[in-house]
Amino acid sequence: MLYCRVVCEVNIQYFPFDQQTCTVTYYAADESISTVELDHYLGLDMSEYAENPSWIVVAATRKRYVKNNNWHVDVEFRFQRRANFATFT
Repeated sequence: MLYCRVVCEVNIQYFPFDQQTCTVTYYAADESISTVELDHYLGLDMSEYAENPSWIVVAATRKRYVKNNNWHVDVEFRFQRRANFATFT
């Protein structure tokens, strides 16, 4: 099983009631639109998502586009912080 870690910039101006957006871009390096077609833009499968104790996934959207003769798929996640711990303490 392949795991990856994504790091995104955060704005904590409204902590602990903040929301953050993170975009992950997928593409096949050294390929072109004639050799590889990324079709996962048709759906977003969250069936293997494991709930996080600190964040709620509010939305997940995807967009497919061509850049430099290569398919790119951007998956944008919007997270909302679970403020219970910070407000309770």
